[in-house]
Amino acid sequence: MGKPRIAFAIWDIGNVGGAQRVIGLVANALCADFEVHIVNLYGYPEKRGPSIPIDPRVTVSYLGKGTMPRLRKTIVQSFNPLRKYLKQNQIDVCLLQTTDMGIIAAPVVLWSRLFGGRNRCKFVFHDHGALAAQLSQKDITTIRKISARLCDRTVVLTKRSAADYQKFLKMPRRKLAVITNWIDPEINPEDVQADISAKRIIWAGRLSAEKGPLRIPEIAKEIFPNFPDWQWDIFGDGAEREALEKKIREYGLENQVFLRGKTAHLYEEFPKYSIGTLTSDMEGMPMFLLEATAFSLPCVSFDVVTGPNEIIADGQDGFLVKPFDTHLYARNLQHLMASQELREEFSKRQRLVKEKFSMQKIAPLWRRFLSELAG
Repeated sequence: MGKPRIAFAIWDIGNVGGAQRVIGLVANALCADFEVHIVNLYGYPEKRGPSIPIDPRVTVSYLGKGTMPRLRKTIVQSFNPLRKYLKQNQIDVCLLQTTDMGIIAAPVVLWSRLFGGRNRCKFVFHDHGALAAQLSQKDITTIRKISARLCDRTVVLTKRSAADYQKFLKMPRRKLAVITNWIDPEINPEDVQADISAKRIIWAGRLSAEKGPLRIPEIAKEIFPNFPDWQWDIFGDGAEREALEKKIREYGLENQVFLRGKTAHLYEEFPKYSIGTLTSDMEGMPMFLLEATAFSLPCVSFDVVTGPNEIIADGQDGFLVKPFDTHLYARNLQHLMASQELREEFSKRQRLVKEKFSMQKIAPLWRRFLSELAG
C-alpha cells in the first residue's frame, strides 16, 4: 500500500504571505510520510514559482496561469481543472487554504460528496484566520459556514477559534481540529539571538488596512521625541504605502521611520533589532510573532481576539495592548525602549515559547490527523 496522497489547494503559492509560509512548512514536514501536492489555481511558475523553499519531493502544480480573476469567475473556471486533478492523482485528502479557497472549491466538494463514491477525496477547510474577529463581516462568516459544513473537517489555529465555530456556526466538535502554526527551525538553525542593545524596532507584513500600518506614525510621533537615537524599520509593501509615506512626512518622522520594502530575507533582519511590533486589526496565529520568537525578540502587539495572546505573555515576555489604543501602545513601547535590562529579561523568557511552538510538537498532530482522515 502506497503513501496517503494529500493536496494543499491555494490560489497561488508564489504570493508572499503567512498562509503560503505555513503551507510550505507543513508540506515539507509531511512529504517523507505522504505523497504531497501543492495545487495552485493560478500563478506565474516560469517567472517566480513558490515564494518559500519547497522540498523537491513535493509536487507543485498550476491549473491556470496569471492573476486570479474575480471570485465568481474563479469558481466557474476552476471547477473542472481542480476536480479532474484530484481524481487523476487519486488524492485522499485535499486541504483548502483560507476562506477564498473554501468557497472557490465548494462546488468541487459538493460534487465529490454526491458522485465520488466510497473512496472519494476527503476535504479539509484550513482556516488561517479568526472567526470572532470577522463576525461582523457577514459575507466572510457565510463563506466560513458553508466551507465548514461542506468539508469533512475544519482545522483552526486556536482553541478559542474552535469554541467560536461551535458557538456561532453550530459546528460539532468532532468536525473540528486545532493545529497551530510552528516556528520554522530552518530560519535560525544556529540559534542567533536578537541584538537587545540595538536601538532599532522592526515591523513586517503587508501594507494593507487590516495590518494597521497607519498606526505606526501615530505611535512613532509620541515615542521618538524621547528617543531621538532610535529608529523604526517597516518591511513590506501594499496598498497603504502611499498613505503611510504621507503620514511619515506629515509628522516629520523621515529620519526615524523607514520603509524598507519587501525582502525575501526577513530572517536575516531579526538579529539586528531589539524590539518587534505588530499593529494588526486581527490575526489568526501571526507568523511574524512566531518568527520573532525564534530570535528571542521581545514584541509589542495589540491584544486582538486571537493570535498574539497565544504567543505573548503580557508583562512577562512582551506587551499586549488594549485594541487599538495607540497612546497606551506608545507607553508600553517606550517602557521597553527605556530599559535594556527589561528587554533582556523578556528575551530570556521566550525560550519557553519557542518550545511550545516547535515543529517537534506540532508536526505529529498533522501526521495523525491526516493519516486518520485518509485511512
